[in-house]
Amino acid sequence: VGKLVTAEIKAPWVVLTKQKNEPKSSAENKFNGIIERISEGKINTEYSIRLSDGTELRSITGTHCSLHRLLKEGDSVWALFNCYAVVLHVD
Repeated sequence: VGKLVTAEIKAPWVVLTKQKNEPKSSAENKFNGIIERISEGKINTEYSIRLSDGTELRSITGTHCSLHRLLKEGDSVWALFNCYAVVLHVD
C-alpha cells in the first residue's frame, strides 16, 4: 500500500486489430487507440499506439506480416493482450 506500481506490457504480445467495435476475443485487456508512429525495420516493425488517456502502447510484428500492409499512421486500432504479457514493477 502506498507504493507506485508501473505495468510494462511486452510489445511482441500486443496484438493489433483494425475494426470499429470492440473485438470479441479471449484477451483480458482491450484498448482502443490511434497509431501515431510506425517504425519499419528489415525484420520487425514497431507500432506506437496512443490511447485516449495519453498512455502509449507499443506492438511489434514481423515486417513481412500481412498485418503490416493494412495499418497506417492515424488509423484507429484495438490493442489486445492477455495478463501474462504484463510485468509489474513496484517502486
